Amino acid sequence: LAGTLGIAAETMSSAAAAASLKCAIRNCLPVDTSRQSGDEVLCYTNTGGEQAFGRCATPARPHCAMCRTEPPCESWCEKETYVPLPLGSPCHLDRECGGGELTSCYLGVCRRTLWAGQRCDAADNQTVCLYGFQQCVDGFCKGLGTNEPCWDGYRDGEDLDCQFGWYCLRGFCVPQLPNGHTCFGEHTSECVRGHRCNLSGKHTHCAPAYSLPDGMLSSDERLCRSSHINPRVNECALAPPYDNSGGACFSSADCAREDGSTGDCTCKSWWNGMGSPGYCELAVPDREKPAWLRWWEHSIANCQQNWPEERCAAETGEEALLTMVLAERQATADPSLPVPDCAHDLLEVLSVAAAAPRRTAVRPGTAARALAAL
Repeated sequence: LAGTLGIAAETMSSAAAAASLKCAIRNCLPVDTSRQSGDEVLCYTNTGGEQAFGRCATPARPHCAMCRTEPPCESWCEKETYVPLPLGSPCHLDRECGGGELTSCYLGVCRRTLWAGQRCDAADNQTVCLYGFQQCVDGFCKGLGTNEPCWDGYRDGEDLDCQFGWYCLRGFCVPQLPNGHTCFGEHTSECVRGHRCNLSGKHTHCAPAYSLPDGMLSSDERLCRSSHINPRVNECALAPPYDNSGGACFSSADCAREDGSTGDCTCKSWWNGMGSPGYCELAVPDREKPAWLRWWEHSIANCQQNWPEERCAAETGEEALLTMVLAERQATADPSLPVPDCAHDLLEVLSVAAAAPRRTAVRPGTAARALAAL
């Protein structure tokens, strides 16, 4: 079984390496883009494969926002920024509603939409529990337990119906497998949070993430302390350096290392359609990213496996820590940075100056939104 899985993994890796990178083309809009009526100026266009940016330089119309409808679409400089609707207001789209990451347009009304496992107030008629029992019970949106029927086809995750510590397997919620338990890799969340199924070796089992030293067999790089597997022997190992860090690439095959593995070929932040669309990104082990490591420890202890980072941060009051993580991700070998002035208003750069990350001792709790953008 392990040999077959290893061959399959190698085949998939080779296919991924051969796939060409597809990136959006980005350019600055021509200076003269005003409508015939006078002072209305085009500031953003999206054709689906190409984006163009412009600055709103006139005091009368200083604001621009990316259009969110299906491309092709365009945005024009506006007099005032869009004011989100308060909870309880009639709506058509999620983006119309204010109130943070947990707010959306639900059945035509702006409400706080909570997922199974989140803290709730049964008396609050502006809040609705989604997934699971879809009810607020004892202060939490109640999820489904052992052998209760679930659906794994939600867009946001397979296990959203199930309570903490359970996952949806073949239509029923079942407990996640503990450390050392036999696993088969048939579900991404079959092992308890913070663990992965190691399919290499004589006994496939759940193992803690980032626990295996160099030289240990592993089927998942997230099990290795080094965050890297030597594909020739399927063992954890330090990633060998490659000379093309920050260099041009069209696919991950252009970011090859000495041991036969490949690095990440990532889209440039600014690519005008000429030359290579991507670059070979820096390879930094996860354990060497201090903000990310703190966030990972926090999220596996306090958040359900399918919650997006933004929902986890909003639920636990760790928006500032997430800001640090997102800023940390901006450390990059991207040769196209900084982006031109025409795109500064729309392409966000995170600021951590006002963030003061702290540890949250318990899962429940909510704090003010702290994600900042320049």
